[in-house]
Amino acid sequence: MKKLLSLLLAALLFAACAFAEGDALPAFEYRGPDPIAEAVCAYLLENEGGYYTEGDVLIPCPSILEVDDTDPQDTLVWADYYLNWYVLRNTTLISVSGGAFPGMMHLRATDDGWEVTSVEYLRDGEDYDVDAKRVFGAREGLLEKFEADDDEALAIVERQYVSDYVNWNGLNVTQLQHFGWPPVPLINAPDTAEADQIIHCERSMGCALDYDLRVFSEFDYDDESISLAGVGDLEGISIDVYRYDESAEAILAELSEDMTEPVQTPATLGAEDVACTRLEDAALGEGVERPIYVVPLEGGCLAISTCNTFYYYEGDPVVPGGDAALEKVLSTFRLVP
Repeated sequence: MKKLLSLLLAALLFAACAFAEGDALPAFEYRGPDPIAEAVCAYLLENEGGYYTEGDVLIPCPSILEVDDTDPQDTLVWADYYLNWYVLRNTTLISVSGGAFPGMMHLRATDDGWEVTSVEYLRDGEDYDVDAKRVFGAREGLLEKFEADDDEALAIVERQYVSDYVNWNGLNVTQLQHFGWPPVPLINAPDTAEADQIIHCERSMGCALDYDLRVFSEFDYDDESISLAGVGDLEGISIDVYRYDESAEAILAELSEDMTEPVQTPATLGAEDVACTRLEDAALGEGVERPIYVVPLEGGCLAISTCNTFYYYEGDPVVPGGDAALEKVLSTFRLVP
């Protein structure tokens, strides 16, 4: 069964962590040898990218399955039409939104190459399978090829297009990453420097911390929060930092209401030993750690919650190595003006 039509990631809003490059990334421009792919990319850039949360650069990654150019005035192109917005963090392009539009495009030849005249995307829901059989089933073997074009196959195409973009523009970019997944090295790129694997994340809400892209990826709601999730073998663990306008005492009381046996103890965070209160539920199972550290600030407080189990669900197992990974990030916590 084919994956869902729209891989909507628009909720992944990346606030401004350290971005040393400073200069704007160049817009994607196809420079490969295939004029049909050039026309397809141009269409996707012009017509589809506006539906998603914008980043630093929009890169189309169409997985073209078959082309019928028997009629130059109605050339048919069957594909998974895929594109992503990326932000640049150090030397990593991180996908913040994007989507896939399986279907068929109609193109015609012009004096300048090719242009898309119309598109037939598969509809969502109950119409998806019907459309897939109609659009891709029109040619022998094409439906099977489409169904085999899974997430892994799309990832291969994406890596090629992103690598081409980086190489065409001579950019100092070494890898790409999707939320919840480890970074992927780009083709012909040098190894990512250790320093570039570390993101120094600072927020105007009054705090900062550092994390390793190979261990965590970031999911941000706004500048009043930081949300990190473990990647790879550490999938499921998390760190969430929120700013509240209420006092630390009020937030501790409110958070305690959701616990069976709330326990408060004085604690410190980070190398600067930031004073805080550690709130935990003593009724949790053996090895389960879901503490909340509440840091008082002028005019409010910060609440830093961590979880070492798989996605915070009741009864889910403790993630091996999760405690050490969480502690390493917490050790970098600091207050900033």
